[in-house]
Amino acid sequence: GQKIYAMAIAPDHSVYINYMYRAALNFKIVKYNFDLADRNNIKPSTTTITELMDQDRDEKCKPTVMMVAPGIVPGSNDLYVSGLASLYRIRL
Repeated sequence: GQKIYAMAIAPDHSVYINYMYRAALNFKIVKYNFDLADRNNIKPSTTTITELMDQDRDEKCKPTVMMVAPGIVPGSNDLYVSGLASLYRIRL
């Protein structure tokens, strides 16, 4: 029942995945980092970034686009999620 709707790659080469979670209006964003020290034994680590609920409650819209952009604070990044009726910004 879980479906991936969007993926984004950050400047630090981590991967963000946005997928449906629990219900049609709930989504979870997870960050994956990969330890490449041993190319024969790549080790992923995961971090849950946030659970996102479509505040517009529109089941026709899905969060199909994500983008990592420089944040307001120098050296930080923000994650933008669109495809819903509203645009969401998550400070990383």
